[in-house]
Amino acid sequence: MKSETPAVVLSKDLHGESFIRFNLYTREHGLITALMRKSVRRKTGMPDLFQTGSATIERKNTEQIAFLTGFEAIIARVRMASTIPGFETACRFSRILVMNTRHMEVTLDLFDLINRCLDGWEKGGDPNTILLKSLYLLASSEGFPVRQEWYNSLSPNIQQRAADAIFSPLAEQQPRQDTADLLQALEHWLVHSAGFTLP
Repeated sequence: MKSETPAVVLSKDLHGESFIRFNLYTREHGLITALMRKSVRRKTGMPDLFQTGSATIERKNTEQIAFLTGFEAIIARVRMASTIPGFETACRFSRILVMNTRHMEVTLDLFDLINRCLDGWEKGGDPNTILLKSLYLLASSEGFPVRQEWYNSLSPNIQQRAADAIFSPLAEQQPRQDTADLLQALEHWLVHSAGFTLP
C-alpha cells in the first residue's frame, strides 16, 4: 500500500545500521512513524527536521511498520537552528506533538496549526512566547477548556501578560523575559487537567 501525503518532520534519529526513523505529522493520517533506508542510491533527498513536504509512505497494511520511500521538501525552515533557545523550544514542541497527537483526531486544522507554529520559530520570534502560544492553541484546537479553566483562573495582572503573549501577533511583540512562569503554569495545567504527557 503506497500513498503520498503532505507531512512535516517532527523527529529524526538513527534506527540500527541501515535506517533513519522519522516521526511525521501527515495531513491525511496524523502522526506516523516511518523508516527510511540510508542508501547512497536513493533518488530523493533525506528529509531534515522541521521540513514540510510531500511524503511517499509504503506499508503492507495499517498494522505493519511504515517506510518512507520519498520526500520532496517544500518548506525547509533552515533558520530555526540559528539560535540555541529557538531550536531547543521548537524541539520541545515537536516532542510534545509526538507524545500526544497519535490519538488526537486527524484534521487539516491541526496540520496547518503545527506548520504555523513552526513558522513562528523560523521567523525568529521570542522562543518561550512562541511555545506558550503554540501549546495554548494546540489545547484549544483539541477542545480542551484551556481558556475557561487556565486563562480565566489567572490573576488580573498575570492574565494581562498572558493575553499580550498569546493573542497579540508575534510581529508586534518584543522579546519577553516574563513568559517562563506562564509557560510553566500552562504546562502544569496541560499535564494535570488535560492529560498531556510532557518530556
